[in-house]
Amino acid sequence: MHSPVDYFVNSIARLIVHYCNLFSVDNVMELILYIVRHLPTTQHPSEHRTMTAAKHQLNMKFANDPSKTRKLVWHAAQIHAVANEYVVSAPCEILRVFMGAILLLAFSKYCPKLAASDEGSASDRPMVFLDRLDPTNTQAGLVEVWIKHGGPASLSGVSDIHSSELAATVCRRTQGLLEKAQCWGLSNKFVKILHMFQDAEI
Repeated sequence: MHSPVDYFVNSIARLIVHYCNLFSVDNVMELILYIVRHLPTTQHPSEHRTMTAAKHQLNMKFANDPSKTRKLVWHAAQIHAVANEYVVSAPCEILRVFMGAILLLAFSKYCPKLAASDEGSASDRPMVFLDRLDPTNTQAGLVEVWIKHGGPASLSGVSDIHSSELAATVCRRTQGLLEKAQCWGLSNKFVKILHMFQDAEI
């Protein structure tokens, strides 16, 4: 039987691990943050060109190493899964939930559909649930195979992570998570940024 303190410590530890892994691929999060920070200024032609270049770089990074991209998506999904199980109402944890969300939004907006490797047909592989916590050994093995080779994957109830529904679902789910936190002033700002990012035509 775990005490509330045990759940708190475990949740913090898992959030930190997954959050740190969002920065494991060179410049991906930096490019995403650049795009998000400069959304309000893209009407200026020079800023628009810079944003277009940043988007192109991000698209290439996602496409050039599908395995690393899928691993980022899994870590972002796990952040939301941990937060959904045990909400930690602290500014740093709210930030981690937000960062997981913008990674998933960027994936939805800028990542081309990732081709599976040639080691078997991707469509024949079992569905992987990216936001499932404490998976069975079988599911954990499936996640490892999915990260390496691709295949069908579900996230936030969306059965295809390349579906057009993913961005709206991530925004809605993130807003629900942030509303549970007690730092609503900060959470509200993050929610507005998420919707701005989702709606941006860049």
